[in-house]
Amino acid sequence: MKREIDFEILAEKINDSDLYEFVAFSNDVPVRAVNRDLDSIKEALNSHDKIFLEIGFYGYDDEYCDEPYFMFDADESIDDLKDDYYDKYKFMVGGYGIYLDKDLNVEYGYYTTEAPACGHGAGYTEFYDFKDVRDDDIIKEKIYSLLDSSCIWK
Repeated sequence: MKREIDFEILAEKINDSDLYEFVAFSNDVPVRAVNRDLDSIKEALNSHDKIFLEIGFYGYDDEYCDEPYFMFDADESIDDLKDDYYDKYKFMVGGYGIYLDKDLNVEYGYYTTEAPACGHGAGYTEFYDFKDVRDDDIIKEKIYSLLDSSCIWK
């Protein structure tokens, strides 16, 4: 997807937020965290194949509410999707954002974080794109809508 990012707006957004998944990739493997500033983002783009920049978060709550649901950025939600296909999104902690390569090509993606087996400490985070999802994927549609309307675009 060819969209032009306003890096000044992006820097403001990531500095003024609680977003924390900024990761550099080499050969499609996450290799290191990227600091939340423009210089670090540029350095990571020069040194690695691509980076993932979290733009928003989502989570799935099936423990602390009457009816399970997906929450996006604390103000939008989707009721539980009963189709087993959506189980891949059902994590308490997740986020969505953009992959950016050296040529500044943009691809939308998301991540999920699984709680550690021992119940405390850092969880295990996996990053995904939307290449293998169904055409009618409701979560993908929601994330695309949120990213398309983000303030980071010129």
